[in-house]
Amino acid sequence: MMACLAAMAGSVAGQASVSPSPPQGQAGQELDPYAFILSAVDRSLGEARLYLDMTGWEAVTGREDRLFRTQVWIQGSNLYVESHLNGNLRLSIVADGQKVWRYDAVANEYTFLSQPGTIGETLGLAVAWARNEAQRPLRLLARSPRWLVIPRSNVEPTFVEVWQTTGEGEKWRGTILQFSFDAPSPDGRMDRLEIVERFDTGRNGLREAEYTARFSYPASPFDFEFEFVPPKGAKPAADLPRRIGGG
Repeated sequence: MMACLAAMAGSVAGQASVSPSPPQGQAGQELDPYAFILSAVDRSLGEARLYLDMTGWEAVTGREDRLFRTQVWIQGSNLYVESHLNGNLRLSIVADGQKVWRYDAVANEYTFLSQPGTIGETLGLAVAWARNEAQRPLRLLARSPRWLVIPRSNVEPTFVEVWQTTGEGEKWRGTILQFSFDAPSPDGRMDRLEIVERFDTGRNGLREAEYTARFSYPASPFDFEFEFVPPKGAKPAADLPRRIGGG
């Protein structure tokens, strides 16, 4: 599917190119892509358990490629998030029903806040504490999927494509997103999120990235406790964590 999205860039990227036309609703109204996406998110969060596994890579001219993995477990009011870079833990977030803990594995520091009253509010806090690569799946689950300024879209019963791009062929730049559902809307839950991006970084550099997040809904409880135990040598952070920019 990623190859399909990348190939699609040639046709949707340029202002002068031909792009898919969103299907028309009754009375000539364009279908709202975000209504379809949020319907699927709500159905996903209505399940007893949700597991999200997002893998991806980022390539920047003059730098080594980076491999990312973000995992999210939700069960009732409990939340567990892990973010890895090149196989190494960078960040974990645990909501145990009383507190939300944030552990920075790079600094070996942790902090916490009282857990908000709903899983949606808890996810919003996790978004504020997450690193860049984990932002989008968490923002999606927090019902905040509007990531592009002037998006174009294509709406189908089982998926929504949203993009904001310029240029054509190998010179296209921008972001292409695909939100796939496991059944036709409005009955479908989130099944997959795919992201393809290409941006210039200055000095003739190029940043390319692809991510795929897969959703599943286990029937049995997760085989671990949603609790945070400070790792050996970990120390409390000096203050609450600022919003992290990636790095």
